[in-house]
Order: sequence, then structure tokens, then C-alpha cells
Amino acid sequence: MSNTTCLIGLQRLHLLDLLPRLIESLLVPLAVYEEFGEEAPWLIRQPVADRALVAALATQMDAGEAEAIARASRPDPPTRRWFSPSPMRG
Repeated sequence: MSNTTCLIGLQRLHLLDLLPRLIESLLVPLAVYEEFGEEAPWLIRQPVADRALVAALATQMDAGEAEAIARASRPDPPTRRWFSPSPMRG
């Protein structure tokens, strides 16, 4: 699970290509995917079910952060594994 800040930071440092070398996929809430605005096959969009929590958090932060925190705080059992390790690729 990630918010947009991490992705943008890696992109600005020209290090975004490291992520698919380290992990097979990265779960991001829909708002993070939209804020980031870049297509990547390893970015997996995940909806957030607890919209009430997102609304409460959104009074203190932007939508991407609110959805990331809400999604991470109440993961569904199949997504409890937060990332899929990927074999190192050259």
C-alpha cells in the first residue's frame, strides 16, 4: 500500500523503475492512482470500502492520503500481504 507522495518522490529522483525490480505489484487506492497519473502494470488499484473513514480523514489530509490510510487500516484478508516480492531483475 502506498500513498502518492512516495511514488512522486521516486519519480522525481528518477528511481521509480526500482519498484518493479523489488516488488511484483503495489496496491494503491483509486485516489492515489488518479493523483499519480502514470500508468504502470505493477500498480494495482484497490477500492476503499470504508468511505466514512475516508471522509473523516479527508478533513485533515488530501484524498490519496485519506484513502491509503483507510485502506491500510482495514485490509481485506486477501490483501493482508501488502506487497508481492519480485525476484531481482537486471
